[in-house]
Amino acid sequence: MVIYIAIAFALKCIDLIHLIAVQCTMDMFLIDWEPPKFNRNVNNVNPSSNTDIQLSSRSQSLGKYNMINDVADDLEARPKKELRSSLPPSSISNQMEDTGISVWRTIYVANEWNEIQTYRKTSCLITIACVLILMQVIGLENLASSDAKSNIVLNSYEYQSPQSRIFRIALILSIFSVIGIIQWLFSITLWERCFSDKLRSFADLCSVANVSVFLFAQSNFGYYIHGHSPTGRSDVDLGGITQMLSIENEGIAPKRGITPDSNDHTYRMALPSGLRQTFNRLYTPLLNLNLNTDKYGKHASPQAITNEVYHNINRYLKRFVSRVSL
Repeated sequence: MVIYIAIAFALKCIDLIHLIAVQCTMDMFLIDWEPPKFNRNVNNVNPSSNTDIQLSSRSQSLGKYNMINDVADDLEARPKKELRSSLPPSSISNQMEDTGISVWRTIYVANEWNEIQTYRKTSCLITIACVLILMQVIGLENLASSDAKSNIVLNSYEYQSPQSRIFRIALILSIFSVIGIIQWLFSITLWERCFSDKLRSFADLCSVANVSVFLFAQSNFGYYIHGHSPTGRSDVDLGGITQMLSIENEGIAPKRGITPDSNDHTYRMALPSGLRQTFNRLYTPLLNLNLNTDKYGKHASPQAITNEVYHNINRYLKRFVSRVSL
């Protein structure tokens, strides 16, 4: 019996190690869909200028060295020179200035993701407490005796056969299984429908925060939570959030799915091999910052390189999800 328990414990440890290894080898990226915000510079406004300013792509300055204009430049096998400026022409930049986008939405989504990783539909505390009550208080442990006519209530005047450890372990495992199934059914049929569903709440949070979760489980397989807000923005004040939620509640805004007529925003993905190769190529500069600092120039700090890599990957995955030609 001790050998069986030791083998089961060893196999469970291997299963936990495998689970931790899978979680550590997954690559996750949080896609920020928030468009840039520009304020008009009243000191340098040219009234005769009627230039149409496109707000669809973010211009993030990295000091003297700014992020690349097009992700396609990273996909071509050619030497990379110093980072070119992606700021608008001087006549436009004098009139408009980028006020930046808050990163706290992405940080909050990442924190919630870490919290739901340990979420289970069953409670270990409730399961163990129920097992102890059934075994010790109610007396189900008396059924683990070797006697064929064992009862829950013992009679002190009758012969009591010794308990079998095999029967006792089988009884405990059976109680564990029954209680776990009951908790699971209660969770999916009543609790999640009437009270709280953490997984669906997390998907709704992504939509409110305008942040999507792109998860590479394997090279050609992954999961995706579409968090693109139907109203297009989420980095606003309380009044703006209230107005956008009311618009969505009234059905004026599109639905939360990838397509405007779909509410499905959780997906399993079969990915092309080229996507992962491109992702790795864009992510490579972060693996050896010292070498890339010399490559990008003396004035490019590790923080600037990290910022540039983030925006390149963010822009590339947004174009992939939006099915824009890469």
